This record gives sequence, C-alpha cells and structure tokens, in this order.
Amino acid sequence: MGMGKAFVAVSDDGSGILMNPAGISHIKSWIAFSMYSNLFNEVQYLTLTYSTPFSFLNQKYGFGFAAVRSGITNIPSPSQFGLVYFDYHNDVYLLSLSYPINEALSAGLNYKIFDQGFTGGVSSLGTGHDIDLGVKYTVSDRLVLGLNLQNILPFDMGGRINWDYGYTEGIPAVAKIGAALTDFEGRLLMAVDYDMWLTRKASPAYHAGLEWELNPMLTVRAGLDQNFSSTATNNGVNPTLGLGFYLSGFRFDYAYHPYYAESSNVTHFFSLSYTPPQLSTGEAAARKEVMGVTIGEPADKSVVYQDRITIGGFVLNNRIRTVAINDKKIPIGPDNMFETEEALALGKNVFTVAGLDAAGKTTIEAQSLRILRLANFPDVSKTYWAKDAIEQVATLGFLETPAGKPFGPDKTVRRADVLKTLIRLSGISLPREIKSLPFKDIGLNSWLAPYLKAAYDAGLITAGPDRKFNAARPVTRLESIVMMVRFSKFALPKVQERPFADLSVRHWAIKEITAAKQEGLLEFATINLYPSQQLTRAEFAYMLSKTPMAAPKIKELLKWE
Repeated sequence: MGMGKAFVAVSDDGSGILMNPAGISHIKSWIAFSMYSNLFNEVQYLTLTYSTPFSFLNQKYGFGFAAVRSGITNIPSPSQFGLVYFDYHNDVYLLSLSYPINEALSAGLNYKIFDQGFTGGVSSLGTGHDIDLGVKYTVSDRLVLGLNLQNILPFDMGGRINWDYGYTEGIPAVAKIGAALTDFEGRLLMAVDYDMWLTRKASPAYHAGLEWELNPMLTVRAGLDQNFSSTATNNGVNPTLGLGFYLSGFRFDYAYHPYYAESSNVTHFFSLSYTPPQLSTGEAAARKEVMGVTIGEPADKSVVYQDRITIGGFVLNNRIRTVAINDKKIPIGPDNMFETEEALALGKNVFTVAGLDAAGKTTIEAQSLRILRLANFPDVSKTYWAKDAIEQVATLGFLETPAGKPFGPDKTVRRADVLKTLIRLSGISLPREIKSLPFKDIGLNSWLAPYLKAAYDAGLITAGPDRKFNAARPVTRLESIVMMVRFSKFALPKVQERPFADLSVRHWAIKEITAAKQEGLLEFATINLYPSQQLTRAEFAYMLSKTPMAAPKIKELLKWE
C-alpha cells in the first residue's frame, strides 16, 4: 500500500498471493501475514495469508492460503415499519499454487471463492468462484517484470456471483502489468504497475512506488495510486506513504493512503507478518543476517568498482562480544555497531562473517558475504556500448590494463597482442624449444616466438608469401575475425547470402565472417563490416567476451551459485 499498490513485479512476501501468486514460488520458508484497515472510516477490512514452500516429485513449489474479509455493520434502510438495520460482508478465500519454471520465470494460480451477503433487516447471500493467473520474469539481478490476470474465468464457466434471489452478476476481469527495478546495492526499489479492465469499459489505472532501505531494520516507502473518481474535478491520483520495521523475523508495516483528496477518506493500513529469522525476509532488499550479526552495508552479492569497501552493521545477539571477518576481529561499539575497511581484489571476494562469544568461539556456523569487484576505467562511461564486455574481460585479466587507468577503447590493437591473448585463452601449450619459425621477421629469441610457433603448429595461423607476421602492425577487423574463428573452432557454415553489404559472397573469408556474425561476435557492425578497418580495443574486448574461450568464464564470474 505504501508504494501506491505497485507490487505486481515485486510480490515477494506474504501479501504476494493477492498481488501476484507467482511471487511465492521462490520463498525460502513459511510466511504468516495479516493486514487490517478501516476503509473510509466505515469498512472494516482484514486480510490473513499463509505461504510456504514445498517439494513434490523433486520439484519445488509454493503454496498459499488467504482470507480477505470486508464489511459494514448497522446500515440503515427504510421499511414500512420504520428504519431497519443490516450488515454487509464481502469475503474472498484464495488457494494459491506457484511453480518456478526456471531460475528466471515463475508462474502462479489462484483459485478464489467469493462469499457476499446482507444479514439483519435485509437478508441475501451471493457466492461464486474465479481464478487468477500470475507470471514473474527476472530479466536481470536488477529488473523484474510481472503480470497478473485476475478473475479470468469466463462467465459461462462459472466466473460469476450467484445470488439466492435469482440474480447473477459477472466478476470484472483485470490485467495488472508491472516492472520493478533495484539499484546496484539492492537498497532502492522502484516499481510501476498498469491496471487494465478486460471485461468492463473503464479507464486504466497507474501505480508507482519507491522503497528505500535505510538500514536492515527500517524501510520507508512512497507512491502514487491512481483510482479514477466519478467527479470531473478530481483524477483520483492519491499519494501514499509507508514504513516497514523488521526484527528477528517479525515485520511491521504501516501505510498512509488518502482517497480522492478527501480528508475524511484518509485510510491507515497496519500489517504484521512473521517468517523464521534465519532466512531472508526480503531478498529484494538483499539483507544478510548472520548469527545475530546484521550487515548493514554492503549488500550480499554487491557489484562494486572500488578497491576498498567498508563493511558495517550491528549486533542483535547479546552473546556476541566480537565480530570476525575473515579471521580479523572487529570490536563492537557501545551502540552495538561495528565497522571495518577491507581491500578488494579484482573479481570475486568472499568475506566469512562470524559472531564470537566471550571465549572467542563462533556462536553459530559462519556464513559468507560475497562481493564482486569489476575493473573500471575513467575513459569508459556508464553508457558506453562495450562497457560490460570491457569490464568483464579486464577483470578476468584477458586484456592487460590496470584498473583505474585509461583503457583506450578507441585505440588500435597490435597483431602480436591479439595472438598472445588468444593463445593464453585457448590454453595451448607453448613449446620449450624453438628451432625454426615460418616468419622471417620474428627472431627465435623474441618473446613472441613461442606464441607464433604454438599457433602455427596448431594450424591456427599461416604464413603468407612474404613470410612476414608484422607483429607491430595494427590488426584489421578481418584479420581478427579469422583468428578468433579458428581459435574458437567455430563450424564454418554454408553461405547463401552475404552477411554484410560491403562483402561479396565470394570473399575468401566469407565463411569465417558469417560464423563470427552468427556467434554474436560482430554486434557492433550493422550494415557494413569495413573489413580492412583497424580493430579497436573496445571491439576486441567485445569479440573476446563472446568466444567459447571467454564466455563461460564471464558467466561464472557473474554468478555466485
């Protein structure tokens, strides 16, 4: 609520059953959730949910149950005997099942039972059922998309409310589409939703919200919830605010939600949930709790660029006297806070975090804080087209450029450097003794001689009529393509049409060029290849990152599990 109801792509807690049932497919432990509100100071509103993971035939699922009850009491109604009073209730019961199709995609289904009615001076009862279908897709560690199709059972298949006096009414179907984006540290969450009526002529509604984790115990929220009003002077865009407090598995949330700019319509929502404290209660916030030690910064699996980081947090367990990080003992301050600065190597860094008691023994089994440090360069901007490839190959040491120094993305690459890099990546052994070389411009004692000999003997390079390698000459795009395709051992395809406009299908290297394009090495070339153009360092880094020699290592670098 505090995020303006923008939750379809977030859906990661006990309320996920209501917003997107696909969200409970990845919960780690059971969650009990409750929410209460007095809508418009008239309607009593209560929600109770329970979600839990379970396994069946070696497949993990998420299961949930929810009950939503709302109602008004003592509603006056005129009759022949004067005023009579009646009560109204509108209850919904949900059974939810979700399934993680793969690491990125999950789906969920709600079966809903409706129970509405009037009791007292006016008496009537209506019942019905319907279904919801939800999908969640993780595009990246930062971006998640969500879709929830609510009440999609057709009228003639039972998607309706049947009243005991013979009247039947349909249940409006709604499509909710959402996106959620987190920052690199996982502390700021931004979400937007778009609601569209499927069976009713009504304007769509938008929702937007922000969630900011101030520390592992406190979260603040703000949002905009659009509810169209029947009055022409008010578009029904309502600002919302929220607050979340976490402690030892318990989570208390508060939301402030006015409606239609009317002070009398201000509604306050209160919710309380619980999940076992040894598990994360919000993976989107990326908190890491270790044996009563809560790490406030950085978040687990953070991606950083600096060579040093500050690790800080606070201690919740009074048995802990010292925090140990990679066996380095960190004192705890009088406010139960601790902080230390640690050096980071390029690539993956793992810090073992433990809470030590007065005897210096670990209170509970230690766990890990994982940080990935990528190489960065002042001349490669955040929006540069080859930024990711440059950072990745440099971090893994494929291109020898010190982090923090200029990379020179537009500079050329020597033929010798391309050959040396490919030999190192391919794992080809260098000869111990060199008695002859097919290239007359490279001496037997040259540092390049072992690389040339190894590549030549493996059939990866050939000597031209002039028997010169021209090691110091900048490599062209065409030369680099041929070398990379041979080193990568790509299958050469049959070519029926030219891959680039400036090439003939009879070009001597048309098969190598086509193979490189099909394998994704040449995304930077669109209409024309310009084969004789000198290769830049940025293009070289990009091509390297797509080869079978480098791509698996990059994938391993970017994943922790």
